[in-house]
Amino acid sequence: SQGFCTLECFANLEESKSALRGVFAKDFGVDCSSDLTIRKKIALLLCVWERARTQLNYQERNRQDAKLVSQHRAGQHSWR
Repeated sequence: SQGFCTLECFANLEESKSALRGVFAKDFGVDCSSDLTIRKKIALLLCVWERARTQLNYQERNRQDAKLVSQHRAGQHSWR
């Protein structure tokens, strides 16, 4: 597993697909051009990586939205 045991860790491994391909080649010794089976596996990893990044972005947006709602409620006054 190379220590990538969380979604966040894997998603933040690199900032772009091309950079991530470089990590696979250099750090893991996976040559995408070697055969079709490897290319398919790398394509799947890239899809998982992209989904992981999307999921983390949604989680961050949800945290920010919740914070805004909380601040809005805290700012409301009861005039009873």
